[in-house]
Amino acid sequence: MTGALLAWSDLQVGDAQCRDVVEAVRPRSVDDWLIVAGDVAELAADVEWALGLLAGRFAKVGWTPGNHELWTHPNDQVTLRGVQRYQPLLGATRSLGTASKADGLAHADETGVVYSDEHLLRPDPYPTRARAVVYGPLHIPRRVSYDGVRFIESSVGYPLEWTFFGGPLGPRQVLPATPEAG
Repeated sequence: MTGALLAWSDLQVGDAQCRDVVEAVRPRSVDDWLIVAGDVAELAADVEWALGLLAGRFAKVGWTPGNHELWTHPNDQVTLRGVQRYQPLLGATRSLGTASKADGLAHADETGVVYSDEHLLRPDPYPTRARAVVYGPLHIPRRVSYDGVRFIESSVGYPLEWTFFGGPLGPRQVLPATPEAG
């Protein structure tokens, strides 16, 4: 991979201003990969719209659902719950060219990146530790490092929160690691 691995979460495209932010994002390189780490939207059609848009722009998009995708929202035409809700979303997003968390784990293992829930699991039988952990639900932009592992908060958040951080933030660079990427 010659591009960068970027991460973005909490896109919340049901909000018009958040949707505009997602519509405006472009990769820095045609080779950039993007992890979309949950909370894209509450409505299935919005999830598909956002992931389809991003899959058309980035070399590869990986997606893992957050709690918002798995809610059975009263305004959603898709009224399925639980696994019955997740499976059609997974199928639809795969048809758009995105990879799921399960699809991405093999690549993550190769590059030393794990999803946030994986950082509490024992690395057995893998002898190495993660190089980065991506998370988003705090909506507080920050990058910290503990024991040589970078923790990268990747959320867009909501417009009201942007006033505290100078506006919405785009995808965060995970790899290759740079001083700016944490």
